[in-house]
This record gives sequence, structure tokens and C-alpha cells, in this order.
Amino acid sequence: METQHYLQQIRMSHESLDAVALKHIEQCPVCRTEYELFRKIERTVQTLPGRKAPAFLRDMILQRVIRPAYQLWHLVFGLLLAILSPMALVYFDRTYHLEYLGSDALMYTFIMYGVLIPGVILPITSMLVRRYRSSIEHFSENVDAFLEKHAR
Repeated sequence: METQHYLQQIRMSHESLDAVALKHIEQCPVCRTEYELFRKIERTVQTLPGRKAPAFLRDMILQRVIRPAYQLWHLVFGLLLAILSPMALVYFDRTYHLEYLGSDALMYTFIMYGVLIPGVILPITSMLVRRYRSSIEHFSENVDAFLEKHAR
């Protein structure tokens, strides 16, 4: 009967092995050698003197990690689309005589857009831009705290 070795688990996360794995490591010379090697590496790394992170590291991390789900041009494009869509509706109504819209449909459409654009779309756009800026500031503070903590 072939025994199961825990080499992969030791290499991936030797500090979080369960009781069964630790019992096996005590009895198996192959796994014990691997486990001791990783423990020795861990102790050696912990005794190394702390070094201050280079100044450019923070900026490099922020540039690579912060990728917003939307860009500013997405918001501008959506806003322009919302503003131009009633004009397209008028054009298609005049060109193709869309009977199903009814005679007052265009008037109600422009009234709704007169309320919708300043009352709903602009505040939502403003909120998204503010939320994006505050999340970047919060993230950059977390990166600064992380770098300061690990610089010691």
C-alpha cells in the first residue's frame, strides 16, 4: 500500500497543515525533510533585516492595480447617447412615420428627457465619479499602510 505524501501541501502552505498531515510528517522521512526545509527557509527570511520599499513601488502598485470598471469616456458616451436618443426618435418618426408612437409620444418623450437628464442621469454620473475617486483614495491609503507595515 502506497502512502500519500503531503509534499504539495507543504510547498503551498506549510503553516496551515491539519493534524492528519502533521502526524504523517512526523512519521514520513520524505515529508519531514521537505517540511523542515520550508520551516528553515521561513525562519531565515524572518531573521533578514527589514528594508524600506523603494519610493516608486507605491506608484507602480497603484498604476497596475487600479483599473476602474468604467472610464470617464464611458460616462460621457452614455450621457451623450441619452441626450441624442430623443433626436434619433424624432428623425425616425419623421422618416418612417412610426404610427405606434401616437401623436403626442414625441412631446412626452422630450418632457421626460427634460426631467430625466438633469434629475436622474447627471446626479448618477456625479455619484459614480465621486465614488470612483473616494475608492482610489481609500485604496491608496491601504497601499501606503501596507508598505509602511512591511518596510520595518
